[in-house]
Amino acid sequence: MNEFLTTKLKSLNMALSGFLLSFEIFWKIKNLKPIKNFRKTNIRLDAFENSILESLNKDGVAVTNIENFSPALLDDLVRWKNEIQHNRRSSLIKDFLIYFIGGSYKSEKQQFEELNPLISFSIDKSLLNIINSYLGMWVNLIYLEMNETKIIDKSEPLKKSQKFHRDPGINSCIKVFIYLNDVEEGGGPFTYVKGSHRYGKYWKFCKQRFFGAGGSYPDLDQLSEKVNKNDIWEIYGSAGSVIIADTTGIHSGGNSFKKIRQMTTSLYYPPGDPLKSKITCNFDIESLELNECQHFALCRK
Repeated sequence: MNEFLTTKLKSLNMALSGFLLSFEIFWKIKNLKPIKNFRKTNIRLDAFENSILESLNKDGVAVTNIENFSPALLDDLVRWKNEIQHNRRSSLIKDFLIYFIGGSYKSEKQQFEELNPLISFSIDKSLLNIINSYLGMWVNLIYLEMNETKIIDKSEPLKKSQKFHRDPGINSCIKVFIYLNDVEEGGGPFTYVKGSHRYGKYWKFCKQRFFGAGGSYPDLDQLSEKVNKNDIWEIYGSAGSVIIADTTGIHSGGNSFKKIRQMTTSLYYPPGDPLKSKITCNFDIESLELNECQHFALCRK
């Protein structure tokens, strides 16, 4: 009987290994062009870009400041936020957030009539160098958000992204956040479980559904049991702090008990992922003089 079970287990392991190998091959075929383009460009990262990439590879998250990309950009973003105050609206899905832009990926198509500071930042050459190097291919910028948290009572049950979760993503995705105000304790910090990204030490805990096509929410008791508390990083920072995270790793945010948090989000996915871009730019992109990588990120071609 034991010999029979051993043989069956070996067969199952071989079948699973074969499936995973086939899946990896399928994934590379789906992303053949962006992988080839990335390899062809032979990007050489500078010291700053390398340090961010090392943190991403090690922990799944990295923190820097917007001044490392563009010193004037924070002022531009805050000015733009004030200009689009009339867009403020609550979300039916996440009622603890007020959105200036975004907030409904599934149903929304984002139309931009002119270049804005968030698009400019999201296709920054240095930022794309880091993201593309992490994912090993040229990526697509698929969605943008700017939101503000509402003050909530600690006794209220947590909802949606306030709870620890993994985002959907067949083979990782990247979100880049910019704090537009100072974020301190009780101010809704983005929180990340270091090492919960793909190939990290917590990757197998509470894995996504449907081979990555669906997100997942870990049980809090199991999270406390499986994860070292020192690996749970509540990220505080001044206005202009930039967080780059693989959000297929476990994360949460928006739990503002004392002070609101204002933040932008730029979302990037591999072109072969089922989640596609909702962004359309109705302005002269060619006048921006983008390189091929930037053009691909924004225009998908």
